Amino acid sequence: MNIFHRIHWENWHLMLAAIALILIFSIFILVVIRIWRTPNSKLEHLSNLPLEDEKPAHEKRTDHD
Repeated sequence: MNIFHRIHWENWHLMLAAIALILIFSIFILVVIRIWRTPNSKLEHLSNLPLEDEKPAHEKRTDHD
């Protein structure tokens, strides 16, 4: 039995953690780049989506109609 076999597995776990960190960091960087490249008009539209009314106030249906 080789004495370095155990050390090899411990280094494999360190490499797995490093790969996971690099993968998450890469995804974060890609999201930031995508946000920077998005036009301001699109970002403004998306930021107002939950607050925009689908119909004008006078056309809204109420519960007592």
